[in-house]
Amino acid sequence: MMIPLRRLIVGRPLESARAAHEKLPPLLALPVFASDALSSVAYATGEIMAALLLAGPLYLHITIPISVAIVVLLAIVATSYRQTVMAYPGGGGAYIVARDNLGVVAAQTAGAALLIDYILTVAVSVSSGVAAIESLLKTQHQIAVPVVPICLACVALITMVNLRGVKESGKAFALPTYAFIVIVYVLCGLGLYQYAHGSLALAHSPEVFRSALPALDRNPTQAADFKMLGLFLILHAFASGCTALTGVEAISNGVTAFKHPAAPNAAKTMVWMAVILGSMFLGLSFLAVHVNALPETVVPTAANNGGETVLSQVGRAVLGPGHLAHILYYWLQIATALILVLAANTSFADFPRLGALHANDGFLPKQLTNVGDRLVFDRGIITLGVLACILIAHFRGDVHNLIPLYAVGVFLSFTLSQAGMVKRWFRLRSPGWRWKAMVNGLGAIVTFVVLLVFGVVKFASGAWIVVLLIPILVVIFFRIHAHYDSVDRQMVVIPSDLEDTTPPQHAVLVLVPGATRSALQAVKYARSVAGECRAIHVEVHPEKTPNLRNFWMKLGGQVPLVILESPFRDVVGPLMAYLDEVQTETPNTQITVVIPEFAAARWWQNLLHGHTGLVLKFALLRRKNVIVTNVRYELENESVAFREMFDIHEDYAGHL
Repeated sequence: MMIPLRRLIVGRPLESARAAHEKLPPLLALPVFASDALSSVAYATGEIMAALLLAGPLYLHITIPISVAIVVLLAIVATSYRQTVMAYPGGGGAYIVARDNLGVVAAQTAGAALLIDYILTVAVSVSSGVAAIESLLKTQHQIAVPVVPICLACVALITMVNLRGVKESGKAFALPTYAFIVIVYVLCGLGLYQYAHGSLALAHSPEVFRSALPALDRNPTQAADFKMLGLFLILHAFASGCTALTGVEAISNGVTAFKHPAAPNAAKTMVWMAVILGSMFLGLSFLAVHVNALPETVVPTAANNGGETVLSQVGRAVLGPGHLAHILYYWLQIATALILVLAANTSFADFPRLGALHANDGFLPKQLTNVGDRLVFDRGIITLGVLACILIAHFRGDVHNLIPLYAVGVFLSFTLSQAGMVKRWFRLRSPGWRWKAMVNGLGAIVTFVVLLVFGVVKFASGAWIVVLLIPILVVIFFRIHAHYDSVDRQMVVIPSDLEDTTPPQHAVLVLVPGATRSALQAVKYARSVAGECRAIHVEVHPEKTPNLRNFWMKLGGQVPLVILESPFRDVVGPLMAYLDEVQTETPNTQITVVIPEFAAARWWQNLLHGHTGLVLKFALLRRKNVIVTNVRYELENESVAFREMFDIHEDYAGHL
C-alpha cells in the first residue's frame, strides 16, 4: 500500500541516463532559482518603511534613495556572481569558491551561512505568502487566517513537488512566477502613468499618514533612540531593505541544473533576474512613497488597516475602484501570495545541492549525497522541509520576527565568495583579470560593509542567533569530518592484516525465552553456523524453568542449556554479565548471539507483544566482538493456526 502511495506523490523512478533531460532552460530556471529574489520585492520596501517609521512618518520619503542604493548594490553583486558562474561552471557558488581560494575554514563558514539562510528563506517566504493571503482576506472580507497550519501545509506541498524532480518543480512554479512579474509591471506602469498625469490616488489621507505610529511592542527599540541617531536610522533601514538581495546567489549554486551550455545559460538568467528585480523594486518603492503607504508595523486604528502589506496598499491606490480594478487587485494579491510561498522553491533547489557538496567533502552525513529515484537529492529536500517547519512553528509564522535572522548568512557568503574570486584572479592572471578583480573586490567590500551594518543594527533583534549558530555549525562540520577521517584510516587494510590468517575463536550463544517453535528454529540455525553452541535462558519466571528443562532433555542434550538467574526480572543485565565472563575467559573470542523473534501476520498484532528481542539487539549493538543475529519465525493467520492446533504433537501442546 505504501509503494503505490509513494509513486502517486513522487512519480515513477527515472533512469540515470535521463539526467541530461532533467536540465532546465533559462525560462524554467528563472522561476526555480530566482523566485526567492524576485519575491522579495513584496516585502523589502515594507521593511525599509518599517525601520524609518520608528522615527516618524515624515522620514518615509527616504525609502526612495535607500532603494536606489540597494539596486546599485544589486548590480554590483549580480555582476560579481555572473563572473563566478562563468569561472565555476560546475556550480557550488560561495562554498566552492571559498574552498578553492580561501581554505577549508572559509568554505565551511560560507556553507554554514548559506545552509542557515536557505532554511530561513523557506520560513520567511512561506510566512510572507500567508501574510499576503491574510492581508487580502482581512481587508476585503474581515476573515481571520490560521497562519501556522497554512504555512506548514505549504512547506509540505513544496517539499512533495520538489521530490518529483527539478524539471517538475520548474513547470509547476513557472506560471505563478511569471504571473507575479506581469501584474507588478502592470501595477508599476499604471502607477507611474497616474503619477505623471497627477491622478495617483492615496492609500491613506495626509491626516492619517501624519498620525501613524509604529507598533513598538513588535520592536523593542524605542523610536526616540532613532530620532537622535539619523545615520543609524538610515543604516537600519538600508539593512532591512537588503533582504531584497537574498537569493541572488542561488543561480551560481545551481549551474549544473541548467541545459547545455550551462554556464552561459546561468549567466543569462542571472542578468534577467537582476534587471527584473531591480526595476520592480524601484518602481514599488517609488509608488509606496507617493501613495502614502504605511508599513505593516503601524499601529492599527479606525482610520487605517494595521497589518496590511505595503504592496496591497499600493495596489488599492493605483488600481482604484471598478470591476476590472477589483480583478487586477485580486490577481496582485493571489500572485504575490503564490510567489512568496513558491520562493521557498529556490532553497529546495539549492539546499540539497549544497548539502551534497558538504557531504561529499566529508563535512555532513554521507546520506545527503544519495540521489533519489527522481534524480534529486531527496534526503536534503526532506531535511530542509522538516527544519523549515520547526522554525515556522517556533516563530508562529511571524515575518517580522523571522526577518532579523535573515540575510546575515547570505551577506557573509557574498563577502567570502567575492574575496575568493579576487584571490583567484590574482593567482591566475588570465586576460582581463584586473577588471574582473576590481569588480569582485568592490563586491567584497560593499557586501562586507552591509554585513557589518546588518549585524550591528539587527543584532539585538535576533541576528545574534545566526551570528552564534554559524561558528557552532562549523565546529559540528569539522567534528563530522574528523569522524569520517578516522573511519577511513581505521578501514584501510595494512600488511599485518594480510599476514595474520588465523581464524578467531568463535562462540555461538542462542537465547531461549521458552519452549517454543521460534526458540527451536533459532537453535537449529545456531547449530548450522557452528558445531558447538550454548543455549542461554534468563530466568525471569522461575516457575516456568522446570518445563523448559524437561523440554530440553527431550532434545537429546545436543545443545547445552545455561540458566541465568535474574532476581530483579531483568533480561539485559544477566546476559551482559555472562558475556563478560565468556570474554574474560577467552579474550579474543568472537561471540555470535542468536536472538529468536516471531513476526505476526498483521502489522497491528506486533503492537500486542513486548519485543524483548529488539531490546536485546539495541543493548548488544555497541558491544565489542559481539555479533547479533535475529532469526525470524513467521506466524500464520489465526484461522490457519486454529485449525492446526488439534494436530500439534502432545509434547508441545502444554507450551502453547
